[in-house]
Amino acid sequence: MTEKERIDCLRLIRSKGIGCITYHALVKEVGSEESALLLLSKQGRDVFSEKKALAEIKEHEAIGATLITYHDANYPPLLKHISDSPPVLSILGNPEALSSPMVAIVGSRSASMNAIKFTQNLAYQLRDAGYGIISGLARGIDGAAHDGAMKCTTGGYFSTIAVMAGGVDCLYPPEHGWLREKIMEKGALISEMPLGRFPGASHFPRRNRLISGLAKAICIIEAAKPSGSLITANYALDQGRELFAVPGFPGDPRSVGTNSLLKNGAHILESAADVVNIIGYPIMPIETLPNTTQQKNIPPTDNLNTLILQCLSVQPLSMEELFASVNIVENTLHDALLTLELQGHIHRDQRGYITRVF
Repeated sequence: MTEKERIDCLRLIRSKGIGCITYHALVKEVGSEESALLLLSKQGRDVFSEKKALAEIKEHEAIGATLITYHDANYPPLLKHISDSPPVLSILGNPEALSSPMVAIVGSRSASMNAIKFTQNLAYQLRDAGYGIISGLARGIDGAAHDGAMKCTTGGYFSTIAVMAGGVDCLYPPEHGWLREKIMEKGALISEMPLGRFPGASHFPRRNRLISGLAKAICIIEAAKPSGSLITANYALDQGRELFAVPGFPGDPRSVGTNSLLKNGAHILESAADVVNIIGYPIMPIETLPNTTQQKNIPPTDNLNTLILQCLSVQPLSMEELFASVNIVENTLHDALLTLELQGHIHRDQRGYITRVF
């Protein structure tokens, strides 16, 4: 497309009162973005100026970002066919990352350590099979999905995509700066929001429709009810995507959402092979994620007991695994575990393995 057409796309979607659905309806009615802009001007509407559009394009160039429209050949084909596809996408990283078949992995921000490990391994295996991994750069499951995908060296170079709720230049959460930098090297950050737009509460559900819209399948791992992950699941169903959920212990609130999805027809998810067997992409031999030192994906908290309980689930966890996760002095951890055990919140078996009591 011409530069003028690109500018018109940006002007129309940035004009006041124009959302994605209205944008597409207008263009369909009058034939082009240029005609839609003329119509809005005649109606006395607040139209985004060409000067502002050019300035936004230059802002992208200044930080090495790319602005693509839904008319461009490298616009993600699956995303293009959802009813409210974003007319313009900002990409920080390599746009080629959007060209491979993709699977989305989302779940609880306060995920258990077993869920974190499962997610890392699932992302690694799916990447090894040739899929790009999509998630939302959030704490917990999202971060684990990105991290696991980037540990895989097969299946192509561009491994993971983070869909941002705000502008691609706005880091959220702040502790994921290291992850953001790695994703820019091995994939891409994308957003429909303007640069400089810090995410608000209303932006996250909108972001979730893009996560599911980009993917052939969506995997939900630990989700409370209600939660953002279930919003993503609903979008996935509306968009005709395959939906997978990991079953969980009935007493764990982080399993309520996933178990509900399974009751209502979601595919059971126990390994990467479950996903691949359904969506039919050729799979290479699956290998296990190497046993390397993992980057921590634990939300910051001043309450040590809450932090420990968050790490634990009904699946036994060794003292060594827990100690490696919470990053505190050993005596402090032992004291906290004793308190939690006396309060009936945890159980230690004869081997010293720890489980959470719900």
